[in-house]
Amino acid sequence: MASLERNFWKYGLFQIPVIFLGLFLLMALIVSILTISCAPFWKLLIWSLVGISLSFTFVLPLDRLLKTQTQLPMNLTGRIALANALFWSALIVVLMASILPPLWNLCAALGSA
Repeated sequence: MASLERNFWKYGLFQIPVIFLGLFLLMALIVSILTISCAPFWKLLIWSLVGISLSFTFVLPLDRLLKTQTQLPMNLTGRIALANALFWSALIVVLMASILPPLWNLCAALGSA
């Protein structure tokens, strides 16, 4: 029972996505401040990475919430939390794959003109 009382931000499974989330937010700030070529492409790419890291940041809090609120077994709540993160990550990757190449081609066409 002592492991359930331990705060989730002390775990690497929470700290690593939070570090990536902070880095991607910093990158988004830098891209929005600087004038770079094809800024919409880079903004969309970085904000997509923010969404993916955010979905993995919420794995442990969602796991804890499901354990306390639903009284489900520990292995099932972990699978549900990971499935949630993987679902949102896959959805973001599919959307990025459909939006980013045409946007990059548009940027390349504008750059060569």
